[in-house]
Amino acid sequence: MIQQPLGNRFCGGSLVSANYVLTAASCFLNPGATTVLLGASNMTVVDDIVQASEVTIHQAFVASQNLNDIALVRLSRPAILTDYIRLARLPNWRQADSQFTNQLATVSGWGALGQNAQEILPLNSLHRVNGSIITNTACNLQFFGGISDDHVCIATSNGSPCQGDQGGPLTVQDADGGQTVIGIHSFISNLGCDLDWPAVFTRVTRFLAWIEANSDVIIRPDFDFLPTPPNAVTTTTGPPPPTTTLAPETTTVDATLPPTTVPDTPFPPTIEPTTLTIPPPLTPPVVTILPHMPPHRTGRPIVH
Repeated sequence: MIQQPLGNRFCGGSLVSANYVLTAASCFLNPGATTVLLGASNMTVVDDIVQASEVTIHQAFVASQNLNDIALVRLSRPAILTDYIRLARLPNWRQADSQFTNQLATVSGWGALGQNAQEILPLNSLHRVNGSIITNTACNLQFFGGISDDHVCIATSNGSPCQGDQGGPLTVQDADGGQTVIGIHSFISNLGCDLDWPAVFTRVTRFLAWIEANSDVIIRPDFDFLPTPPNAVTTTTGPPPPTTTLAPETTTVDATLPPTTVPDTPFPPTIEPTTLTIPPPLTPPVVTILPHMPPHRTGRPIVH
């Protein structure tokens, strides 16, 4: 979590390496110091508190249009990874052009539960809401053309990101079973978070090169492991399998090699969303950022 000195301003974020947190550039519109809370699924128990040494805001960030709303926070010391402080997983290069349309996605954060809720923020418990990723064309119908290729939207009918959820992760379950951060919460409708309008996120796959260039993160080339296709041949230890001779030519067929194709979207479309509190360690790796640092948009970090 990221918070301002006065305690009113905070954002979510994702720990993408021991030294860097990925969040929204719009969290840093006012100058000040930045504090990062790690390992807190409940605000009464925070595993670690680290000051930020620098904040890198995308050089093309346009606050008025919510464009390139992405930033990296460098920690003043490396985070100590535990069962509760874990690294978030970013998309791999193979997914760079993936749209994730119709996949079930999860938003996590400590923000308000409603537009006019009288809660003290951040909430004590981390909450989440599920929704389906929709096309940018459908999202644009709701936002009158304000959606670009750098955005990704979800539609929900039982909850929405709200005040205090900015910068938090949007995750999907990937083909290899892992949870991957594909979005950074950027904005919702001016009408508020109670009307089931789509929520808009920065599309992380559009910024993989920028993340690598401005942090110590190395983007994976592919999935961590390839799922076994339904028609794959299962092998056992023992002598090598025999070869098969076909007339009129002789062909050697190795029966141990399964196909290597991986389905891009292995999940069914729209699933009924729910809102609930997540107990650790099932919580996606979300950090709390308490921001107040001078903004800069050079694409290179400024050390404070």
